[in-house]
Amino acid sequence: MYYLCLLAVMLTVLSPAKLVIAEETKDTVAIKEIIVTATKTPQEIENVPGSVSVVTKEDISKRNIQVLDQALRELSGIFVRRGKGLMDTLAHVSLRGLPGKQRTAILLDGLPLNDSYTNTVEWAGLPMESVEQIEVVRGPVSALYGGNAMGGVVNIITRMPEKQEVLVKAGYGTDQTWSTRLGYGNKVLDKISFRLGAEYLDTDGYPANLVTKTTSAGVGTPVTGWTKTTTSTGSTTYIVGNTGDNTWSQGNFDARVALDLPKASKLTLGYVRQQRAYDYDRYESYLRDASGNPVISGSVTFDNPAQKASLSESNFLNGKGKSATDIYTLRIETQPADRCSLKLNAGLTDRNKNWYTKPNSSATWDSGTGKVSESPSKAYQAEIQSDFMVAPGNILTAGISYRQGESTSEEYDLSFWKDENSKIGLNYRSEGKDRTYALFAQDEWHLPKNLTLFLGLRYDYWKTYDGSYDTDGSGATAAVNYPDRTDESLSPKISILYKPREMTTLRLSGGTAFRSPNVYNLYRTWVSTTGWTYRGNPNLEPETTASWEVGWEQKTSFGTRFKATYFENYVQDLIYLVTDTSLSKTKTYQNAAKAKVKGVELELRQKINPFLEAFATLTYNDAVITEYPSNPTIEGKQLTYVPKNMYSVGLDFAYRMFKGSLVGRYVGKIYSNDDNTDSFRYVYGSYDPYFVVDAKVSANVTKNIELSLSADNLFDQDYYYYYEAPGTAWFAEMAVRF
Repeated sequence: MYYLCLLAVMLTVLSPAKLVIAEETKDTVAIKEIIVTATKTPQEIENVPGSVSVVTKEDISKRNIQVLDQALRELSGIFVRRGKGLMDTLAHVSLRGLPGKQRTAILLDGLPLNDSYTNTVEWAGLPMESVEQIEVVRGPVSALYGGNAMGGVVNIITRMPEKQEVLVKAGYGTDQTWSTRLGYGNKVLDKISFRLGAEYLDTDGYPANLVTKTTSAGVGTPVTGWTKTTTSTGSTTYIVGNTGDNTWSQGNFDARVALDLPKASKLTLGYVRQQRAYDYDRYESYLRDASGNPVISGSVTFDNPAQKASLSESNFLNGKGKSATDIYTLRIETQPADRCSLKLNAGLTDRNKNWYTKPNSSATWDSGTGKVSESPSKAYQAEIQSDFMVAPGNILTAGISYRQGESTSEEYDLSFWKDENSKIGLNYRSEGKDRTYALFAQDEWHLPKNLTLFLGLRYDYWKTYDGSYDTDGSGATAAVNYPDRTDESLSPKISILYKPREMTTLRLSGGTAFRSPNVYNLYRTWVSTTGWTYRGNPNLEPETTASWEVGWEQKTSFGTRFKATYFENYVQDLIYLVTDTSLSKTKTYQNAAKAKVKGVELELRQKINPFLEAFATLTYNDAVITEYPSNPTIEGKQLTYVPKNMYSVGLDFAYRMFKGSLVGRYVGKIYSNDDNTDSFRYVYGSYDPYFVVDAKVSANVTKNIELSLSADNLFDQDYYYYYEAPGTAWFAEMAVRF
């Protein structure tokens, strides 16, 4: 069996499981904080070669976390974009100054969650009560995880019960926000563990979407109630109303069962059903005519009688949307020999519902046509991997992985814009598939003088096929079919860990990473309500980055933990939307740019006494475009959706029956335009810098009952994150556990 396992490693059909390196370390490992994601092998967090963080279930319990991405907001190097609280459909996580949801790999128990359409992750509806910890690895880790891992990896790790547990939790808060969480788990016959959970949250929301109008020469009816302001680029505009309260609901059901088998083997099956939906209550017009009646249509004038704005009721309307995803997982772990472990990890992420509606320009609240866009997708994946102790102090990890994705995007006309099922004709369709095969290996060497060397290498072969689009569903225009394409990438990484003293750790690493263009980038072409055409590009090449970092971590006997990291990323073939000067109002995805990101991440934690801990984090990202051939004036501009500065400060406490936190968070200005012309602040459509303070306190009033009270944006800071951001939000909750 020993030689069989060695042969398996050489053939790279292997995976990481819970490798026992030496009997004498078992007890030590059990009491240390362990992370798996950084090296795909269990490591004490202080012995991993890169910049990592762990958020535990206890950390989550001290915050008002309603959606899992909120648990990452205070970590250095991580930008959590969530513009209008719970209701944000564009919420995402990005790392290391690399913009967008598609450049960070998000995993659930080691299985990628990024979909096959836009590489999006639906954070809403991911189960929270089943989380054991969230592991974050910063920097390029394509050597282990392939595409989407340019900025890093976030791995959500769930737990299994060791005894019977029952949870009933309910909460209520601002904007008629209700939540319910139920859970039951047990371990029976000393071999079978299982857990069932269900969570649901809904809110009436608030009017985050404002209605603005610009003026042109002409005359109209004078109105009052408007507010004169500017756009984010400085043009004069007027706020005339809102599209109504943005209602929201999200929920999930999750089930996991694990079976302990002979010879240190385990079989785990998992299922998650997650969904979210949004809608809008009736709109509100702020405009009033001379008699005080609301105005929703016609030509109106504001502060200049020679300038008019044209109104229609459709200006005040907004559609609804829904997404539902089924996640199936299979995990098999075994240890066929003393120095070898094997693991199979496989699954399916099926986003079977993903649609939104919008009204046409002639629509009213009670009638009118519209459109519905649907973008379902599937991703199948499997990985077999092994850890093998080649010699004392030398661990080889090797494996093979496979991923296949497919997505379709369709747009239908609706006879009634509020009814997504009233389809009367297909007017657009695009689709595509991709497939990736990969081989990877990592060699971990424990050298003399407290040195550890990690060498990693991954080969990815990528293929996109069956790509097409049809801009006329009637068949009058022939569909465009694109030829199949292939590409490949080699991602090396080297890391060095040095511990000159027991409480001092130094790290140095460098490597490359890549991201293949997704189906949306390649094939999706659509026209916005403003008349702009956004075109996919089937000839896109993968993005790549070459990166390095150096880090220092210091602990003291006084309860201090300090971490500092400096990093640089050099990105090539960055996929950007470029304005096509040869066509009217058209933007096309192109490998348009090179970029450079230099940054610093600092973290300080200080134990004040056994009950109280203070912390502070700081992130600085100098993320700029270095080359932009289609428009050289962009060079030197800040990358879009990347804040230059972020910091957080706070206190965590746990004393007798009480626990909680007080946290302040700052996020600097970000730009949504590649030329950074959207520099005007605190106006609708801008992405403003903000500092908010959040607080939570919980009390175990009995052995089984816990009460909590939370406040987000405690001092009610007013700012915009394109939409109007939430004000102070209170939330009270009761949990009963057995």
